[in-house]
Amino acid sequence: MVVRPTLQTSRDDSIFAFGDCSCYIPEGAERPVPPRAQVANQQAIVLAKILKAKIAGKPLPTFTFSDKGSLISLGETNTVGSLVNKINVQGMFARIMYLSLYRLHQVALHGVFKTGVLMFKDLLSRTSGPTLKLH
Repeated sequence: MVVRPTLQTSRDDSIFAFGDCSCYIPEGAERPVPPRAQVANQQAIVLAKILKAKIAGKPLPTFTFSDKGSLISLGETNTVGSLVNKINVQGMFARIMYLSLYRLHQVALHGVFKTGVLMFKDLLSRTSGPTLKLH
């Protein structure tokens, strides 16, 4: 669904869309923002503010995408990425960044205790499981 900077759909001001179900093309851009988790997360944060403003009858804030970069894990040993201002990273540094972001995501979803349990499970699985995933 095509959305304006206020994340309202182009068809109805009472309908808002974000994440993968929205198509937002910033002013002056030729392409929409990419359908990635980073975009959806930023849109969700702004949408919460937009809905509060709408309920209060105040002017609606607008969404502006800020690209923080991307990291891609290519297995246990290879990770590559591009950070703000087009800084390319790879190797162990990129891997540590990727794992840190992954664990922060788990903490956001499950909390600190369950993430700790998941980390312990991963440690046990690494030492006792097969070296090749079969799925």
